[in-house]
Amino acid sequence: MVDWQFKSSDGKISIDDECVKLYERCMTHALLSHSNPKQSNYPVLSAGLTDANIFVRGGNVEYRMMGRGIHSEEALVSAAIQSGGKDAKLSLIAIISGTPGNIAMPCGNCRDLLKEYCTADAVIVCGAPVGGEASVIRLSSYFNDDFPEIKEFQFGIGAHNGLIEALCSERNAYHPCVPKEKMYGATIYCEPPGFSTNTFLSGHFAGDSAFHPVFPIRNAISALQNSNSSLKWYPAKVVVAQTGYKPAVPYIERQHLLEFECYLRKKHGRSSPIDVRLIETDIKGGVVHAWKTDSTEWIPYAFRPENLE
Repeated sequence: MVDWQFKSSDGKISIDDECVKLYERCMTHALLSHSNPKQSNYPVLSAGLTDANIFVRGGNVEYRMMGRGIHSEEALVSAAIQSGGKDAKLSLIAIISGTPGNIAMPCGNCRDLLKEYCTADAVIVCGAPVGGEASVIRLSSYFNDDFPEIKEFQFGIGAHNGLIEALCSERNAYHPCVPKEKMYGATIYCEPPGFSTNTFLSGHFAGDSAFHPVFPIRNAISALQNSNSSLKWYPAKVVVAQTGYKPAVPYIERQHLLEFECYLRKKHGRSSPIDVRLIETDIKGGVVHAWKTDSTEWIPYAFRPENLE
């Protein structure tokens, strides 16, 4: 039998004997699941307990089409719905992957999914298949939207702060099914040494009927990576804007920015997170509220792929 030592990583859960038995049972179910990571060779096994007290299982499945795959948590949620119907919720999830000291946490994509298909007090247990210390965390601790508000939104030269560019990209958003008022725009502000002017590279939401959209920050990162070779190493800030709402940036986008930061750390020795500004505007483009965060703060307990460390 695999031996895990369960630890409350956020300090919010009491690890008593009864809980340990339940965690071990869920982890054992996860070990019995199957995955097929054809490209990454990174298996992720999962199991979950539904609100109907039924255990279900999932595993990541990849296919050889330009890095595509089904995440373990996606398979798990699908299994829960097949078992309990469209209103089924998961109250406990076990994720088994990685190695002791470097276990996997849910990525941004899966956080968006679990937020919708788990109970409010759901618990996630993460551990390695060979045992060792296992992290026990409330699902709620994987999210962070409590950012300090800033009264004056300005950086760069003069009043030119990227807001216009972000709002332009918001207007260019497209999806055949998602209402446009739910979409935001994003731009990346670059500040390379020796450049006398500010440079902004923007991205817009580009949806499709297959529900595999390209998000604004990911689009802006692509524009940056295809830009002048010296420019791409110096993203200073990301500006995200939405008309009438505080930008609800999904966690898949936060993962995109975090992985880009990891890439910059590995390839160019970057030592700091990328600053983020979230802007709510009125219909005339005036700033109503602004908040600040960064590429690390807004995705707690982040999954950082080993090949990007």
